[in-house]
Amino acid sequence: MAREFDKITAAEHFSYGKVYLDQGEYQNAIEEFHRSLTLDPENANVLISLGRGYLSMRNFEEASKCFEKATEMAPEFADGHYYLGLTYLELNMKEKAINEFKESLNINPKYIAAKNAFGQLMRTVDRKTQDIENEPNSLLHSEDTNETKQANIHFHLGNALFQKHLHQEALMEYKEAVRLRPNYPEIRE
Repeated sequence: MAREFDKITAAEHFSYGKVYLDQGEYQNAIEEFHRSLTLDPENANVLISLGRGYLSMRNFEEASKCFEKATEMAPEFADGHYYLGLTYLELNMKEKAINEFKESLNINPKYIAAKNAFGQLMRTVDRKTQDIENEPNSLLHSEDTNETKQANIHFHLGNALFQKHLHQEALMEYKEAVRLRPNYPEIRE
């Protein structure tokens, strides 16, 4: 266990790292976060910030290690899951990214950045589906597929809210999904 003096020093290094991170001095931020972790290795907040430094420097492998360890240590931190989702997205691991964004929203359904990232990712997944479905013999129309995309987003967000036992908020999302696509089988189940 770290002495009280070391905890203060770890907190100072963490604070300096945050300043460097905010100023875009990522290498300095990473060095400060490593100093902080040396003194306080069980601090998930420092790991998340360290991962953000690596993510900003486009070192996705190191970033994923930090975020994975942070989410293991503190699975209740929505930020860890959100940033892990962003990292997985950069590594082209879309299914894992979707799961992390969903987990982030399960923890904090009002997490705007996670909602936006999840929605954007779902739209890109739906676009790929649309490209396959829009072959010359397809009967789908672009307006119809846009409604499907939006309905999917509301449906998946409703699932995330329902898992978090936020039933009223989930019901609102489900209703919007049904309004957009009343005959869509997955939504009606």
